[in-house]
Amino acid sequence: MRLNARLLASCLVVTGAVAQAQTLDNALRLSETNTFGTARSLGTANSMGAIGADFTALQANPAGLAAFRRNELSVTLGGIIAGTSSSDINGETAGTDFDSDFRLALPQLGAVFTKEPIGSSWTQFNFAIGVSQTRRLEENIAFDATTPGSISDFFLDEANLYPFDENTGLRFVDANGDAAVDNPLTLAELSSFGTGLAYDVFLIDSDNGTETPERYISDYNLFARDADGEPGTPLRKLGTVQRQGYNASIDLSFGANYDEKLLLGATLGIVNSSFEETNVYNEVDEGDAIDVFDDLTFRQNTITDGTGVLGRLGVIYRASQALRLGLAWHTPTVTFAEESYSTSLTYRRTAGGTTSEATAASPEAAQTEYRYRSPGQLRASAAAILGRVGFVSAEIGYIDYTNGRFNIDDEFDPAGDFETELNDEITTFLQSAWQFRLGAEANLKPVQLRAGFEYLGTPIAPALVNGQEVTEDATLGFTAGIGYRRNRLGLDLGYRYTVMPDRIYR
Repeated sequence: MRLNARLLASCLVVTGAVAQAQTLDNALRLSETNTFGTARSLGTANSMGAIGADFTALQANPAGLAAFRRNELSVTLGGIIAGTSSSDINGETAGTDFDSDFRLALPQLGAVFTKEPIGSSWTQFNFAIGVSQTRRLEENIAFDATTPGSISDFFLDEANLYPFDENTGLRFVDANGDAAVDNPLTLAELSSFGTGLAYDVFLIDSDNGTETPERYISDYNLFARDADGEPGTPLRKLGTVQRQGYNASIDLSFGANYDEKLLLGATLGIVNSSFEETNVYNEVDEGDAIDVFDDLTFRQNTITDGTGVLGRLGVIYRASQALRLGLAWHTPTVTFAEESYSTSLTYRRTAGGTTSEATAASPEAAQTEYRYRSPGQLRASAAAILGRVGFVSAEIGYIDYTNGRFNIDDEFDPAGDFETELNDEITTFLQSAWQFRLGAEANLKPVQLRAGFEYLGTPIAPALVNGQEVTEDATLGFTAGIGYRRNRLGLDLGYRYTVMPDRIYR
């Protein structure tokens, strides 16, 4: 996981509640899918879109519902092991400890009801209802490194409305090297979610003790930076980002089988999204190299709940007994979301031999409402039935993440400026991506063995990090499974090992 020191502030600090509420990360969370599904489908890397007769296959192509011959109840229990490794900042390798946790999950629950019309070329009319998790959101990120600079610089810049001088490494200087006064914010104008908290805990302070200062000052800038333009005394920076939640879809599906040649299907899905993220960021002057400044902790908590709607349309053509071809279109999902955001800041300082500690919290959680329209998705699939021996299946999908769009309620963004800015960022920083899945099943009655592989192209466009172009890798999945069938009883076990890429933070 690559993090850049300058990008660190943009990840962990905000200028206001609305700015935090909708980000590219939110867009990806509501756009990306990686279905857990039934154990049988999981064992083949969820590549069974052209085969059908599996409840998770309906997530890829609802026409597969028409392949069921009898009523079926399907329940899947699962466990998720999420691992965490630490990152590096500015090329400095931090610790590489690996941590993991285990969570139980109910990835899928569904029922299929079949009907065989009498005296018709339509051989099956089937209905299904079920709940499927389309994405799990467990993720832990950790970083630890020692670099110059401080998060207080961000608060200070915002308070003084004057940027960091790239040439000298100093703050508050104009082109002539004189002290700059550029419309500092009043106390009432300081953000109560970031900069205002920094003032409340004395991380930054007014230079003249009034509510309308000529400028603000900070302990780090006063005592950790030299006049010759050095970037500042290094601080140890530690942080964790803990995320948990899910996207799930309640699906109502219909499938029809025409003359055992053409299978048609449609799904109406009601999507529920639940997500919580907690960021904890620490700075520590471990060697007591800086007068006054000791350490600080900045916490951010975001809780998002959303409800949306989507549709899926699919067709499967049985070209022969051995060859099946499928095509499906997933409409954009329109999600209505409510988000709450809160922060707190603790700062410890030592002055005149006395150590003091102060904590401030945002007065109340900021509430934001918005709508997000995710991009649609096209999927094509094929399967070769190897008699009674088993099958080989493959699927390819295409999704253009630049088509995602936010719509922020006027109450929270009256002029629409932030909405426009954010949608421009989606167009600029995201890209289209291909997804490939390949799977196989060997039928060794009454036991079936399965294996699969999936490639999920990155939605993140290449980025410049420290002057070098960095491209995010694809997500890779390796799957295996085993099943047992005897009469109408079936039991399946599936396993997926997912290798996720280093995420590029902007």
